[in-house]
Amino acid sequence: MSMHRFRFFQPPQIVKADPEEVEVGKIAEVYVFTNDETEFWEPIPTSKSTIGQYGIECKFGRFGNGLGQFINKTCIKCLTPAVSDDPDDIWKETVKVTVSMNGQDFDDENSEVDFTFVGTGSTLSFWPYVLGTLIIGMLLVAMITFCAASF
Repeated sequence: MSMHRFRFFQPPQIVKADPEEVEVGKIAEVYVFTNDETEFWEPIPTSKSTIGQYGIECKFGRFGNGLGQFINKTCIKCLTPAVSDDPDDIWKETVKVTVSMNGQDFDDENSEVDFTFVGTGSTLSFWPYVLGTLIIGMLLVAMITFCAASF
């Protein structure tokens, strides 16, 4: 007889995050809700989890993972991760939220819940690059046209 214990489960299908956005650089509590067909459960405590004692983790796209806490079968509380990006480098970036009930397996393919990190950057910050590229392109076309007309 083995001492290993396994739990087979259907990953909860999350449908909502509240709030839906946070400022870059701030750690916030986000409540994540599941639909009627699936549910969250209180995991068995373990010392092997990557972040927390209970293994619930919430992934906020490229920004990383935060600790999750069981509230009830339809809701868990997640902490947003500490974001190392400079808030000036981000205007708004939306990522998918996924949940792992065992600290390892995230249902990335089935998440439809978006979460937005709001920085202090401007939407206009990329325009100098666009305009510079257009000017260089126009100069190249003019040079090619001039050279072709010269021959």
